[in-house]
Amino acid sequence: IRTLGSADLRYTPRSWLSADANMSYDRSDIDDSFFLNRGLKSENFATGDPGSLTIDNSFDSAINASGSVSVLKSFGRFTARSTARALLETEDYQLATASGTNFAVGGVPRLDAALSRTSSSTKRTIRSEGYFLTGGLDADSRLILDGLVRRDASSLFGPGEQWHTYYRGSVAYRLAQEPWWPWRRINEFKLRASQGTAGTRPDFADQYETYTISSNGTLAKSALGNRFLKPETAKETEFGLDMILDNRFSLQLSQSHVRTTDELVQIPLPGAVGYTTQWQNAGTVV
Repeated sequence: IRTLGSADLRYTPRSWLSADANMSYDRSDIDDSFFLNRGLKSENFATGDPGSLTIDNSFDSAINASGSVSVLKSFGRFTARSTARALLETEDYQLATASGTNFAVGGVPRLDAALSRTSSSTKRTIRSEGYFLTGGLDADSRLILDGLVRRDASSLFGPGEQWHTYYRGSVAYRLAQEPWWPWRRINEFKLRASQGTAGTRPDFADQYETYTISSNGTLAKSALGNRFLKPETAKETEFGLDMILDNRFSLQLSQSHVRTTDELVQIPLPGAVGYTTQWQNAGTVV
């Protein structure tokens, strides 16, 4: 069963002022079972399978909601715009699996009829929120400035690193729009430069201590938790040139450099620690 829903709201009290809000809901429910009757021929048992039954039940629901206020206003030669936005994300996932093999009798698709039974379950809850502030300035459609600041928090970050800030800034200059531009066949000649950062979140289990349980019930330490785990941060710088000739031919040249810091790496730990590995922000990629 798949359930989807969304709602959008827009309010424009002034020609230069508008407010937007939206919310979406997405839920997936899955109920799945597989039964192989005792005595049937199968890939591994040509003379008769001992029988198996697997039952899975899961749901995954997500809610995304955001609200923003935007301003767009002209002041003589200049046009300014700005947007403030808040974002909320929630996700809940739950899975339960049970299986049984080696049935005592045939034709009874019940787990308690199996001589060997196993089960497992998973539950995951993720909460995130973000706040954005963007701004732009256009001077006679020649000089264009744009900037963004974003503040993010997520339950996927370690409790010691809950909030992180990202930014973006860019500038473009359209020389062909200047009155002194000598080459009229070149309709567009724009120089541009930009720099910004973005983050990649850790996986759900990376910040927690994890253990393995053997079939006989023995508990063994696996990964050591990291309460200071934070997202990877990629910083990109780009320079470029856009050109149009006779309103027919276009050329775009770009040079980009990306550097990723705090790369998530699973680090082996000394035997004295007791845990075998730990996720750490230990890598850099250029």
